[in-house]
Amino acid sequence: MGFLPLGPVEELQGASAPGPLEIRVYPGADGEFELYDDSGDGYGYGYGYEQGELATTTLRWDDANSLLHVAAPAGSYPGMPTAVPAPLVVVGPGRGVGPALTVDAPTVNVGERGSTTTLNGPDR
Repeated sequence: MGFLPLGPVEELQGASAPGPLEIRVYPGADGEFELYDDSGDGYGYGYGYEQGELATTTLRWDDANSLLHVAAPAGSYPGMPTAVPAPLVVVGPGRGVGPALTVDAPTVNVGERGSTTTLNGPDR
């Protein structure tokens, strides 16, 4: 079991709003992943993450029930978005393969403050 967060290549951290994020789940067992996020200012601008200006969001996969649990984020940083919509792709034959982002996947809000989300994965 594994998680793979995918996003576009960024030219310079902090230069603009982050692009789309896709979360790929490789099923087969239960698993957990901690998604890290900060303001992206670590390229000579102030290094806020060194002062604790960061957020982590725990993703937990329940394989038997094909459920993704997305916890409310721990921590925060200046300019943190209220939520980041991210397609959830449970990888299988012909699904979630290759570098291209998936266009028809259900979406989960990652980093939604004060809430925990549970999303059903597709039938396998």
